[in-house]
Amino acid sequence: MKKAGSIVAVLLTTLIGLELGLRLIANPNLEYYRRIKLLHSYHPEYYVGLMPGMEQHVTHYNKTWSGTFRINSLGYRGPEVNPHRSHLACVGDSLVMGFGVSDEDTFCHHLNDLQHGGETLQAVNLGVDAFGSVGNYQRLKEATEHLNLKTALYFVSPNDFTLPEPLKAQGILPDDEVSVLRDRDPSYKKLFFLQFEATRLSYLLNALVLSVEQLKVRTLMTGQAFRSELERSGLRLDRPLHGFGEYLRSAFYRPRPAPDCNPRPVAPFSCPEPVPAGITCEAGLPDPAALEPLPEITAQTFQKLIDLSQEKQFELIVVFLPIEVETHHCTSNNQYSPFYNFALRAGKFFEERGIRTLDLREHSRDMCGFIDESRKPPRRLQIKDFFIPGDGHLTVAGNVWAARAIKSKLTGNAF
Repeated sequence: MKKAGSIVAVLLTTLIGLELGLRLIANPNLEYYRRIKLLHSYHPEYYVGLMPGMEQHVTHYNKTWSGTFRINSLGYRGPEVNPHRSHLACVGDSLVMGFGVSDEDTFCHHLNDLQHGGETLQAVNLGVDAFGSVGNYQRLKEATEHLNLKTALYFVSPNDFTLPEPLKAQGILPDDEVSVLRDRDPSYKKLFFLQFEATRLSYLLNALVLSVEQLKVRTLMTGQAFRSELERSGLRLDRPLHGFGEYLRSAFYRPRPAPDCNPRPVAPFSCPEPVPAGITCEAGLPDPAALEPLPEITAQTFQKLIDLSQEKQFELIVVFLPIEVETHHCTSNNQYSPFYNFALRAGKFFEERGIRTLDLREHSRDMCGFIDESRKPPRRLQIKDFFIPGDGHLTVAGNVWAARAIKSKLTGNAF
């Protein structure tokens, strides 16, 4: 008995030491996820909300962005809601929430004091990262009890109901499918709550959960890369490994590159930007009727959003904001990227039911020659400058562009 007590004491001492050590070291990678975790709170309906009254300055571990997040007393990002004003709600995922910039730089903040419907509206940011359409509906429904809601801008994300094939191959599911799986598992909510609160309290547990999740993704990616290498080398597992020596030579030996004695001159600035190599565009838009219909859960949730707007008597406007550089490059050159099929599929659903939609794709052309006045001196931007590298969220300039495009659509004023 005494020996068992000693083992428990040593184990507890070790765990406490690891917890304190991780907090003291403050590894940039773990610190980023830790601060993001503290911004969030458990919600019994849609699982994850934002922690009322929380403030965190977050710096991405790759130093690609940094921003201050302030959550008001209602659990929304940004300043306190004025109960005596009429409100414009921005509804969506991390793009709407504004990952990558501070509160005052989100496009929703730029929409504050918008003149619409004969009123001056206070913009309220309801965005929460990793939300699908189900979570967005539940959060908006809850918000109608606290806001004098006149207009809701709902930003449809492709992650709600469709994902690129490489992500599907990694076992990642669209957010709406995740919602269905959660609802089918009666024990999920309780287990999620326990894990959420435990990892919020403990730096060590948060690090362990992140490690397991990243290990799963890396295992899938490694297996995929290995198969791709085999295919590239012409090897097949059901055949003898002929040519294996040639494969090893090509895979692991790289001759020293010859010096470039005739470097190419820097390409002059032009509008539109040439489509970069590796991006494939199509000549025109596909017929929306020929595209795959929306998943049942997504269609049901979209209909609930429409019903809610009618019940609570606010204007629902659906916004399609391209989040892939492929879409912007293709559009700027009067072509089309299949990445934007999600907007055609969702747009058809809402337009058939008389809901107004705003398609910001045409404003891709306004990116070329855009002057970033936040830089000293001001700098002419390229399409890639509107998105955080390797992240996909909007930069400060990207949020300015989005706000101007939305205002142009709503007010009719030129971009």
